[in-house]
Amino acid sequence: MGEGTCTRPRCGRRPHSGGLCKPHYLAASRGLVAAGRIADDLRRLHAEGWSDQDIATAAGMHRRTVQQLRQGHRPRVRAVTAARLTAVLADPAGELRHQPRTLVDALGTRRRLRALRTAGWRAADLATATGVHAVVIYRATAGQQRRVTAGTHEAIRRFFLDHQADPVRRPTPAVAEHMWPLPMEWDPDLIDDPRARPETHGHTLKHRLREYRAGRWPACAAAPGSIEDQTRGDRHG
Repeated sequence: MGEGTCTRPRCGRRPHSGGLCKPHYLAASRGLVAAGRIADDLRRLHAEGWSDQDIATAAGMHRRTVQQLRQGHRPRVRAVTAARLTAVLADPAGELRHQPRTLVDALGTRRRLRALRTAGWRAADLATATGVHAVVIYRATAGQQRRVTAGTHEAIRRFFLDHQADPVRRPTPAVAEHMWPLPMEWDPDLIDDPRARPETHGHTLKHRLREYRAGRWPACAAAPGSIEDQTRGDRHG
């Protein structure tokens, strides 16, 4: 039960849902609309990696309702339900990206992990500090995962921000041979952008480590051009 009164004019009842009292809410809910377009959008989102539970949580409804609509078992849907789903479907990234189980592109996570590993962080230490399983750390760093959960992405993002300016340590030989960018060579506001490139100036990792320790920290710039050309190393390295 919410505070205040029903949003309908001259109604003094307490709100039940959506700002409406229970009688007005039920009256508004009885109208049925065709579910075809919503079902198509749900199938599209499902194919892109959004789960029924993610969508249901964002829309404030039961997972079973979303599943039945997506599978075409409900040719019509209540107007209130349709309105909730339409709001989510209109901006799925904005509505769903905060859901911990939602799958998101792993590019930003991969870049952050590689930078942290190059700065001397061990995978086991990263797993302990972030709460992300070590296997996920290894697979994401190696580019073996195209997507990670939003919870993993957020945990790595926060850790990266907190430790981006930490003093660097010598990475392991296996990590050093990749010559991945260091944390301060990425702009944290652009690192998730496929067009963004670190500013390494083509120098070797040994030279960049020396520059980094001396306090000369380059910035990152988002450059125009072929996304595939600029991110081939990120996605396949």
